[in-house]
Amino acid sequence: MLRGLADMAEGKVQSLAEIDAEVGWTRADGWQPIETAPKDGTRILVFTGPHPLVKGGQSRVSIAHWGFVYDSEDGWVRDNIGTFEEPVLFWQPLPTPPARREDET
Repeated sequence: MLRGLADMAEGKVQSLAEIDAEVGWTRADGWQPIETAPKDGTRILVFTGPHPLVKGGQSRVSIAHWGFVYDSEDGWVRDNIGTFEEPVLFWQPLPTPPARREDET
């Protein structure tokens, strides 16, 4: 199963292919492997696998960006919450937000 935080801390991080093989993810339309995500601070949607220490944990979608995490290391940062303990697997650009029509005041 997905490796825990201790393994991650020791640098034993699984590749996306290893995780896919273990849990059988099938990407939906628009989702791309996290390895292809921009690492310039652009805010994106990310899909995470279940938390490695929570049995029966759920996957989720969050808004995130690549940025400073701890001890001068960069990583994925969840907007307004902090870092991820669960594996970040896929991403896609944020959708265009709604806009007011010109005739509305």
